Amino acid sequence: MTEADPVVQSAVVTGEATALLAALVRAPSPNPPGDERAATAVARDYLEAIPGVGGPRRGSRDGRPMLIASLRGEAGPVAP
Repeated sequence: MTEADPVVQSAVVTGEATALLAALVRAPSPNPPGDERAATAVARDYLEAIPGVGGPRRGSRDGRPMLIASLRGEAGPVAP
């Protein structure tokens, strides 16, 4: 990856975050009864597209979806 202008880089990250948030807000998740399947699918699709993120594991508790993902990396401290 090449270094980008910080303003441009910030705009890209902000745009991506805004798009993800908008998709999550658009996903139906009525409460009650607590049906978060559509919102979980949005988050799952987003995470599965990120290189280095372990395939999100899905589970269910009381019929409600759960999503767990892991970030693969190396042991040791992370440089700032």
